[in-house]
Amino acid sequence: MRSTLKLFGLMILLGGMAAAQNTAPSTFSYSYGKGSQAAKDIAFHLESSIEGKVLRQFPCVAQMDMSGVIALLDLERQKELLGAEPNNDTLKNIGASLGADYIIVVRVTTLPNGQMYINVVVLDSRTARQVANRDGHPASGDAAVDLMETIAEQILTDMAGLLKGKCTPHWSGTVTFKFRYETLEDKTETFPGGDKSVNTRAYHSSWLTENYIEALLSAKGGADQNETKARVVHRFTHRDEHIVNENEAAWCRPKGANSFWKRLSNRESDIGDERGEATSTETVWVTIDKVNGTYKISVKYPAVKTTSRREITATGVSCFDSKPSSAIADGEGSPESSAYVVDGTEEVRGVLDPKNPDVLSGTTTTGDKTSGIHTVTWNLRLVKPKSAR
Repeated sequence: MRSTLKLFGLMILLGGMAAAQNTAPSTFSYSYGKGSQAAKDIAFHLESSIEGKVLRQFPCVAQMDMSGVIALLDLERQKELLGAEPNNDTLKNIGASLGADYIIVVRVTTLPNGQMYINVVVLDSRTARQVANRDGHPASGDAAVDLMETIAEQILTDMAGLLKGKCTPHWSGTVTFKFRYETLEDKTETFPGGDKSVNTRAYHSSWLTENYIEALLSAKGGADQNETKARVVHRFTHRDEHIVNENEAAWCRPKGANSFWKRLSNRESDIGDERGEATSTETVWVTIDKVNGTYKISVKYPAVKTTSRREITATGVSCFDSKPSSAIADGEGSPESSAYVVDGTEEVRGVLDPKNPDVLSGTTTTGDKTSGIHTVTWNLRLVKPKSAR
């Protein structure tokens, strides 16, 4: 029970340390040599070699090993907590509480024949899964040293796959392109009715086309800070309505009865809808011209496959037994959407703010009601991972 409480206390303390440091990505390493001083030496040097290789290739990685933890905590409590050799679960918990993304565990064991077995495991603190495991045939002397270097290079290769892009400055944020074309017409006609009242005919016509593209730049960088992967959404919607409402006087002649005037109402409508959406992962290019103080943002977007429906209805007009009618046609694509649903590339151009060159933001609006309104909004920030040095 006391050990459990102490472990809980250590987790809280280390969690506070992680919040204060707030560096990512990060690693926590631990080495253990068993059976001989040579095993301890190789374990220590292998741990140091891995740390050095990772840091040289990924300088933003924050690193802490067990000696660093002991330096920050009470040594005796730490020893009492860990006892002899901590297992992977204990190391994972310590590393995770410290804020480490990956835990590197180096173990070297001296076998009865004097040879040494070397094993390095990398754990993912978030998923608790083993993401790398390297070892080799037992060796001694120079062969053990060579094996140590081989495993260090193998682990570096494994870590490179895990840390790729995380130390590269990259742009993060959103860019949206919106085109909207809308028309609306309502009018009413009146004329004398045969029953000495007024006949009316009201017309409603509307047209709305909207093409929307949004790029959400990933939090993860790439090999080039000016090329960032983004989740790009391309959405197209269209709706047109044509409606006529009539109220007119009609001279009705029933069989075997006197004729009479009757007010008749009729509604005819022709309504079309079309919509579609596509999502893909694309590259967003940010080109900075420091000489002219300008920049360009290029966003590639995917094509959209749309579905459409057109419905035509009429209530019917008759003195007796009027019968409504309707017709529905479903399909894919239309002449209205053909110019918008293809893939392509949109661009944003702007002027750098010399006081804040790591932020690119703005809004532009072009066009008019006759041709349609184009609105572009962008807000990007250059993310620079903190250096562990």
